[in-house]
Amino acid sequence: MTTDVYMRTPPFFLLGIAVSGCLAACADPPNQVKRTPEPMAGQGNASTPDPAPPDPPQQRTPTDAAWNALREMAKAKGLDPEVVASASLRALQDSGGGPIIAQFEQRVDGIEVFRSQVSILLTRGLKTVSMTGALVKEVRPTSRDFAADARPAIAVAVKETVAIAVDPARLSPAGKPEQDGGYQGFDIPVLKAAGGKRTAPGSARAKRVWFVQPGGLLPAYYVEVNLGFADGGAEARSFVIASSSPGAVLFRNNLTTPPVGSRR
Repeated sequence: MTTDVYMRTPPFFLLGIAVSGCLAACADPPNQVKRTPEPMAGQGNASTPDPAPPDPPQQRTPTDAAWNALREMAKAKGLDPEVVASASLRALQDSGGGPIIAQFEQRVDGIEVFRSQVSILLTRGLKTVSMTGALVKEVRPTSRDFAADARPAIAVAVKETVAIAVDPARLSPAGKPEQDGGYQGFDIPVLKAAGGKRTAPGSARAKRVWFVQPGGLLPAYYVEVNLGFADGGAEARSFVIASSSPGAVLFRNNLTTPPVGSRR
């Protein structure tokens, strides 16, 4: 009797029962939310790994390494971005073996800041070994009023060197201005002192510089003078002369090499 009932049950009815049973078994239980297992402490999330630390700055060349070292130094000292922006790589000494030396200077409006230099020593592996020098923190000029002519500043330097006044108009330009260093050469004529002593013809060269002062950068001229007397003896000196008129002497240095064995 039971067999007769089963055999008489329509096939499509049995199929519907099987499908509905499968759907009920595979479905999520009602009101149940799927949860992702929490990672154990220190293991991170397996599906979203912890981000890797940022790569260090690229140092493909000695120039890259030198600039990176300069920026790190400026950051450590709390220098403003405009200070780093005023730096320029003046020279890179790389002989192909041994250490590498990078030399930086500062320029504002394309004009050198006097004695503001940084030298960086690098290994062949572009690791920083040492740094000497410093960048000027204040790079704002107090004035941009440079004298159009360097000859008044040279006249001040000549008088400081040999104690003889010279008319700036007697100083004649010599050669073309240097493209690299920015110097302009001048010829110094024979000068006569009050006591009749005469100088030999001399030479000078000058360039614009910024001179560092507490209030900012002062327009000035850096001047080198080579001058001696007709009866012997020569003097080579350098000065920084303020561009204002009359120019004040801001810096002086004796470039004369003493004779071997002598004491100064």
